[in-house]
Amino acid sequence: MKTIKEILQDYTSGKTPVEETNAALAAAEAGYHLEPGRNTLTEEEIRETTIGQYPDMANGYGLLDTGTGSLDKVEIRDGKLVNADLGAMAALVIVAGHTYAVQGSVLAEPAGAEAPWWAPYHTFAGAVAWQDELPRYIPEKDMMSRPKYAGQTVIKGGLRYIYDAEGNAQYQPKSMGDYDKDHGRI
Repeated sequence: MKTIKEILQDYTSGKTPVEETNAALAAAEAGYHLEPGRNTLTEEEIRETTIGQYPDMANGYGLLDTGTGSLDKVEIRDGKLVNADLGAMAALVIVAGHTYAVQGSVLAEPAGAEAPWWAPYHTFAGAVAWQDELPRYIPEKDMMSRPKYAGQTVIKGGLRYIYDAEGNAQYQPKSMGDYDKDHGRI
């Protein structure tokens, strides 16, 4: 039996029509289905959608999975979501049979099992991919969950840790100017 991810990849690539996709999603107990007019792709949209060797080459339409139990149809231009920015929310987009991670509005290769623990936290793919990150900008594992820092921002080393109400952190460079300079971007 195909996984839900494989079912959706086949649909976005045009291999299976919506009726067959919905039957497969039901058999896989996905808990959702595709609804015409809301999150289905037209044949024209599927045909005009292209991906390339790199995420920034994706153009067209795909399905956005934010983990909420629904899929949203999204437009993608040059590897970025059109009219959508998810901030630090973890999400995936399935487009033309391929699945990308979404970081903010930028498509990136998803971190695989071989990736370091911090790769899924790396939310500035539009600047530097996690694979090319410098040691100075890799977070400390014990800083990523600190209940005593709930609702606060803490600067440590070259990073700014921004804690939510439960004390779970997102991180970013303390200075984007330094970050860009260190990575040879300016």
